[in-house]
Amino acid sequence: MSMPSPRQATRDINIEAAAIPVTVDQRISIAYYFCIADNLLRQANIYREEKNLLDLYIILLRYSSLLCETIPKHRDYHAFKLREKEFLKKSPHNSDKLMNVVNELEALKPGVQQQIAELNRGVAEEPNGQNGTYVATSRMDHLTQSSCLTQ
Repeated sequence: MSMPSPRQATRDINIEAAAIPVTVDQRISIAYYFCIADNLLRQANIYREEKNLLDLYIILLRYSSLLCETIPKHRDYHAFKLREKEFLKKSPHNSDKLMNVVNELEALKPGVQQQIAELNRGVAEEPNGQNGTYVATSRMDHLTQSSCLTQ
């Protein structure tokens, strides 16, 4: 009986699937969506410090999608926007912050695309520790799934 290789057991990394826009649930307050945005920025800072470019890219995509696609579809968005104009100007989620995130996404994109191509190719040369020889192994078995990719 043969065991499936790590390559067979895992699928290719797909950014589009990992950063699917959130559907608006009108029962959830708009303030809660802004809380989610705060948490995404906090997590982005952690990934940035860890130099985890792939998860940073995904979390920033989710943040920009939340602000550009999800929150504006909330039924309370226009009333909130009118009532809280001053809040939105001072908020960490204003248009300046969003532009900074979009610029960072653009800067990260080439490196992330290269990293994904390498991971999806799935084969890397690594020393096996015996006589300094190299073996072909799947790099996917060295990755831990992040919470971003499992949601």
